[in-house]
Amino acid sequence: LDQAERHLAKAAREDPRNPFAHLVLASCRFNRAQWLVQNGQPDDAEAQIQNFSASLKRAYRERDNSRQENLKTEILADYALLIKKDFAEAIGHYESLAATKAETKLHAALRAHWMLAGIYSGDWGVDESVVDPAKAREHLIQILAHWGDSSEANFVKRHLRWNEDEGGNQFEHFPRENNLILAKLSDEFRLREVDAS
Repeated sequence: LDQAERHLAKAAREDPRNPFAHLVLASCRFNRAQWLVQNGQPDDAEAQIQNFSASLKRAYRERDNSRQENLKTEILADYALLIKKDFAEAIGHYESLAATKAETKLHAALRAHWMLAGIYSGDWGVDESVVDPAKAREHLIQILAHWGDSSEANFVKRHLRWNEDEGGNQFEHFPRENNLILAKLSDEFRLREVDAS
């Protein structure tokens, strides 16, 4: 992740109007922050959360520089979910990406199903009113059916204890692994708002 961040930060500096570079850098920084939280380094994680936020906001500002509608939609979805906390808007954007025909094997569609599975499982800091296990299951099934060799499918199989012989899972609940990092992100913005007033 350190090496990836160095290369992605360089790409974003060299092509500052490229929203894709900023979106991928934001994703890398989010993953680094998550790793730091899980490994007991909260101070470093806090700095990385600020870097993640700045990169996602930059991707959002530069989104119209892309000719790829799917990329713009993905940026809008991530921004709505992670910065604005507008869950309905985020779901709408992710659902439009997930509606792409699965045969295309489009990565944006896989990621949309992944994000929706997490949202409907109660992850990503969403309100409990958004939680819908049946919808989460639908998106997990799409991942297993159409992207069976993906790291996302492997994660689903491992965490739900998928049994290939029986064609079913032993656990019913998808892990809520992003809530902790997002709670820290929310705290950072609350503190910033207090400082500004």
